[in-house]
Order: sequence, then C-alpha cells, then structure tokens
Amino acid sequence: MPDVQFILDHCGCPKLDGSSDPTWTRGIAAIAELPNVACRVSGITAYGEKGQLTKDNLHRILDTVVDKFGPERLVWGGDWPVCKVNSGLSEWLDFSAGGPAASVHPSRPAFLRQTPDVYTGCVDFSR
Repeated sequence: MPDVQFILDHCGCPKLDGSSDPTWTRGIAAIAELPNVACRVSGITAYGEKGQLTKDNLHRILDTVVDKFGPERLVWGGDWPVCKVNSGLSEWLDFSAGGPAASVHPSRPAFLRQTPDVYTGCVDFSR
C-alpha cells in the first residue's frame, strides 16, 4: 500500500532501561526504509517503570529515530494524559523537545511542528 501514509506510534515501543535492543534497532531501520512511514515520538514514558526513562536513554532513542527516519518524518506528540503514567507533560516536553537529537538538528522546527502539518493536514494560522 505505497499510497497510504502510516505513522509508527511511540517510536515502536523501545526498551527504556538503557540496555541495547538490537531487535528494535533493526526493526526501526527496516521500517524507516519505507518512504510512506513516519514515526511519532510520543507516549514512550508509559512503557517502562517509573524513573526508568532518563535523558540519556531517551536521547539514545531519539538519536536512532532521527538517524533512520530523518526529522522530516518524525511527528512529536504529547500523549497527555497517557504520559502521566510515569512522568508528567512538562517532564516529557523537557525530555523530548530538549533532547540533543531534537535540539541540534537544523530541521528541529519540522520535528516539532511542520511535519505534523504534512501528515495530519493541520494548518498553522500564525504563519
């Protein structure tokens, strides 16, 4: 179904404990090869134990999805209230929007705002 746009939710639910997960990494690489698939960076905090998600662990995940999908195929989501399971919205904003992969990449605006416009058809009237 190459004409259908898909969005992989929650970065494919990676491990949050900082351990290596070659199966997830291979899966992300394989699905990122499909040009009609984007990746939504959201809800990750709900898939681990409380306190398990550290900035280093999240940055490893973000670096992988930015590397494989590119920022133009990443969609950020707050996933509130689900993000409250193990953290809060402000912590999720700090973790995800403040990560090195999101902040140092020249396409950061695409990751945080423009890419969702492309995939959801939303219009930003502030432009």
